[in-house]
Amino acid sequence: PFRLTRDIVDGMGACGVEGVMRRCCEETMKVLRSNRDALTTIIAVLVHDPILKWAVGGKRQDRISHTHPNSIHAYLDQAQATEEGNLDAERALMRVKQKLDGYEDGELRSIQGQVQ
Repeated sequence: PFRLTRDIVDGMGACGVEGVMRRCCEETMKVLRSNRDALTTIIAVLVHDPILKWAVGGKRQDRISHTHPNSIHAYLDQAQATEEGNLDAERALMRVKQKLDGYEDGELRSIQGQVQ
């Protein structure tokens, strides 16, 4: 989901989001759902890619390296942060699967209901 600002909605004309925008979103969701297996496979590869680091970056990495430079604690902190990042990635993948299956807030919705 994303937020439509008033300026964007006004630019869509008299129908606003109920016209072409809604039909395009519904068709897009149909295509995404029909290709769910390919999409989830690609995302799963990214989740499990050892080169891609989900967890540590920026301030947290600096804090870990300055707190315990060149120690076993730095290694353990890094491993824990990586594990937390992988859990975040797994949760993101699960959420994508739920959306592609049509689940919103724990209930199954049609494409039209999901877009609405």
